[in-house]
Amino acid sequence: MERMPETSKLSERRVTRRGLGRIALASVAAMDAAQTLEGRQKYPSALDGIEDKVDLSAFDPILYTRKLHDTAPLRMTFRAKTRAEAERWRKDLRAKLLELMGRFPEKRAPLQARTLEVREFPGYRREKFVFRSQPGSAVLGYLLTPKTGKASYPAVIAIPGHGRGVDDIVGIDPQGRDRTVKVDYEYDYAVQIAEQGMAAVAIEPMAFGCRRAAATKAKGATATDCQPSAGAALLLGQTMIGWRSYDVVRTIDWIETRKELDRERVGCMGISEGQYLSDRGQPRQLRAGEESLRGLRGRRRCRAGSLRRPAQLLGQARAAFPGETPRVGGADTGACLPPKPRAEACGGALNRAPRIMPGRISPGGAGRRS
Repeated sequence: MERMPETSKLSERRVTRRGLGRIALASVAAMDAAQTLEGRQKYPSALDGIEDKVDLSAFDPILYTRKLHDTAPLRMTFRAKTRAEAERWRKDLRAKLLELMGRFPEKRAPLQARTLEVREFPGYRREKFVFRSQPGSAVLGYLLTPKTGKASYPAVIAIPGHGRGVDDIVGIDPQGRDRTVKVDYEYDYAVQIAEQGMAAVAIEPMAFGCRRAAATKAKGATATDCQPSAGAALLLGQTMIGWRSYDVVRTIDWIETRKELDRERVGCMGISEGQYLSDRGQPRQLRAGEESLRGLRGRRRCRAGSLRRPAQLLGQARAAFPGETPRVGGADTGACLPPKPRAEACGGALNRAPRIMPGRISPGGAGRRS
């Protein structure tokens, strides 16, 4: 057999490698084309092509939950005709809501409160502090006290909504610097409280801001741990709204340790997620064994934010408690509170915190006051 010259073998090898390169490029192009075609002819599910043979709505879990909501019996909704009936309804509903939200710890842990930092500003003083809400869970907060007037100051517990957490309502920008311009959407409303001559006690809600796992913090300042924490709470027979509400109870405990704050005049205000807590969480703000809401001695409640229909809370385990919807609507939850003075900023297009004005609360966008 005639042997091929070495130069011919090298040439053959070179051609083969170039050919392989061309084949590889062609394969990539073919794959791209196939993916493009697949995108145009996307296979949606096993019902593809037979939609007319089944009721598609029966395969939609979101629609299913909404139908259940719309047909909920609302066994404990308000139907009172007399004052006595209304008071009995409020007492019974409050007890049921407390049961659904999970139990408070039987024994209160020591607060172990510490001041971390004190800053002076032209119109107010800002103190950063921490305390233990319960074993293994700490709360960070800011106390803003005005430089006008005299102690003891009425105190408003201020709870932020979704965003960067408590920093977004006490005048701290995303770089951790102090700011003087109040920006959308929460408008540093804790600062506004101090500017109106009251003390603001702004707290970091669980799963927001500094109260997040390290992996969540790495995702950015606005990422939250609402899930899986809320789901974990349900597995433990508790609720996220219960945990957060207990933080408010312990905040009131902390307020009672401060001589510059008036323990007889304490309110609670929130925006967005903080609104849920300031309103829906209030039935949990009880002392163990008490018949009435903690704060009946003259404390007041106010809140700001959107008032959502219960259907809009479906899937928001962080702001709800199991078994609520079959019993009551969203308005019932707020109505079961004692008849204390109350201010709400609401409206179909309200997407920002209220700007606090002297003697009243006015919304920053379209809405109404009540």
